[in-house]
Amino acid sequence: MDDLSTLLRAASDNAPPTGIDLDGLITLDRRRRRTRWVTAAAAVAVIAVLGAVHLSPGRPRSSPAEVSSPSAAPCTHATMPSSLPDQPVTPLPETQEAAVARLTAELPALLPAGARSTRCPRVEFYYEPKGDDYRASAWVGTGKDEYSLAIMVSPATPGAVPHCLNADGEACTRIGQPGGAIAMADLVGTDTAKPQRSVTVFRPDRTTVLIAVIGRTKALPPATRLATIGSAPGLTLYP
Repeated sequence: MDDLSTLLRAASDNAPPTGIDLDGLITLDRRRRRTRWVTAAAAVAVIAVLGAVHLSPGRPRSSPAEVSSPSAAPCTHATMPSSLPDQPVTPLPETQEAAVARLTAELPALLPAGARSTRCPRVEFYYEPKGDDYRASAWVGTGKDEYSLAIMVSPATPGAVPHCLNADGEACTRIGQPGGAIAMADLVGTDTAKPQRSVTVFRPDRTTVLIAVIGRTKALPPATRLATIGSAPGLTLYP
């Protein structure tokens, strides 16, 4: 599976992201012809996770929910295509359940005010075995300024060189962070109604945090803000 467009199409069939210009993303991919598996899998994960925050036509969106309500009912989450294999589980200092609870507890201080889920009573992290990572998604804002947000927290790939999710060269911006973290930012789909801004933070604590937002360009948080979120001390897999 070295064609990202194939993976993107599979993800859309699994969890239709109605607010994402999938064809535009595929066109961008065909221009780049990126064939690295890790990058492709991450891009599919972003599409699938962001697809979870979009509702089917005619269904009202839920009102803003408390992010950390301990009494919230279990959420339903987007799933990756069944054709993708589960990834080997990276040994971590805590159980998956403990990591989910701890990471979720960090969200109220990190997400913009009014961030909400459309598929569950709260915004929370969950573990995805096909990526061996932890994910959360939300809607932010209202009306024309509404955008979708996804966060993926994963163990760092040994020897990984900091890189952008979707872009190369001048389109890929490096943002230094306190404590030695490196954030790589890009913005793609600017010729579509809803571009995607992605920031990947390569942290010295062996954790990688990917944050992606999709919406009108003027509504999207700046890359520096997303880099700050991805550098938050609590978003680590090695507490």
